[in-house]
Amino acid sequence: MFHAAYVRDFSIRPPRPFEPRGADGGPSFSQSDSPLVAICHEVAPVEGEVVLNKNDASAFEEGSLQSRLEKLGIEWLVICGVWTEACVAASTRDATAGGFRCLLVKDACASGTRAMHQVGILNLANRLYGGGVADTDRTERLLGGDQATVWRSTLPVPFRFTLEDTPALYAAL
Repeated sequence: MFHAAYVRDFSIRPPRPFEPRGADGGPSFSQSDSPLVAICHEVAPVEGEVVLNKNDASAFEEGSLQSRLEKLGIEWLVICGVWTEACVAASTRDATAGGFRCLLVKDACASGTRAMHQVGILNLANRLYGGGVADTDRTERLLGGDQATVWRSTLPVPFRFTLEDTPALYAAL
């Protein structure tokens, strides 16, 4: 189990051009001393689980995740998290680009609004080649060794959605 926390630290990665800063000149988002960077208690790491601090959206940003997973012989990643269209999307794209198959757990991700989350999931599904999308129930069955149906992409960009049909397409995943 790997956890990734977005902790913006200018001493590790200097601010990007135009990056907003706080009144003190430090990060305005995910500042290391903010309680908002803590991993929520429902999914908090237990002893032996790895916690990576990252300075960008992707869990692969900090550098060691790819090699750690390869060393363990991991083929599939089960992905969940916060800010579906940002951190979850960046991590999923980087994982796929790194040769991992991803199972995106759609109801174990969240964003600022339901619409942002559902659009984020559909955008990921549109290019989740070699992976799949499932809900928590189906994912738990798979992880327990049972069979479960997951949505798998068979076409490039299968969802050409509108805001009106997004909820129905999301529910069908």
